[in-house]
Amino acid sequence: MPERFIRFGVTNHAGARSSTWKCWSQVGSGKTDVYVTCRALGGVLKLSMHESGRWHIAFDSSQFPGLFNDHMRPENRFVTRMNRPLPLVQGVTLACRVEIPSYGVSIPAPKLEKSVVWVSAPEPGESIEFAVMFTEPSVHVTDWPTKRSMGTDLAGTFKLDNGSRVWAVHRRIATAEPRLPSSPTPRYFKGIGKENLQTDGLRAVTWFTAPDDSVCFFEGPVLINPRGGACQS
Repeated sequence: MPERFIRFGVTNHAGARSSTWKCWSQVGSGKTDVYVTCRALGGVLKLSMHESGRWHIAFDSSQFPGLFNDHMRPENRFVTRMNRPLPLVQGVTLACRVEIPSYGVSIPAPKLEKSVVWVSAPEPGESIEFAVMFTEPSVHVTDWPTKRSMGTDLAGTFKLDNGSRVWAVHRRIATAEPRLPSSPTPRYFKGIGKENLQTDGLRAVTWFTAPDDSVCFFEGPVLINPRGGACQS
């Protein structure tokens, strides 16, 4: 089925990049659901923002049965459930954010995909924050939302079948260092074990729900603490 989409990521002058992200909606489906995923996850996990207002982060329904060994499989494919956030202002909704810190731009990239909107990496201690927003058909927009109020730049936009519009914008912010909690019983995908955590180039996507009810993703490399736990680095 045809799609409208925006792909985005961060790159630097040293020939490195972040993972790339995709925001999309299917055309002609009769629905105006919107999805966001880190493309490195290979479609296994995504944020689904349904027009019903019931949103969730979940494993792909077709892949879920084969992702885990029986004793590792979660009870269901839904990882996080939430409702659509209230509008920032009438007709404008902040749906989700993706934060990529300067140190997260670390994947060797001799060539960059032309279909991706690449944003220049920030200074140390800063992150690029992408925000996905929706505007209702009744909203007359001459520029993208938050251009003046938050000093954002446009990554891309597309129109939904119901006349609403999806916007992806970006700006520089100070990095808030996350720490991953220690998990005494981690779940591994089928064929993956603790030994795989010692590989080079290990990365993680973490998320939380902000006070404004938008979903915030954080993507970057991970260091494993031999005494237990892990942290972004």
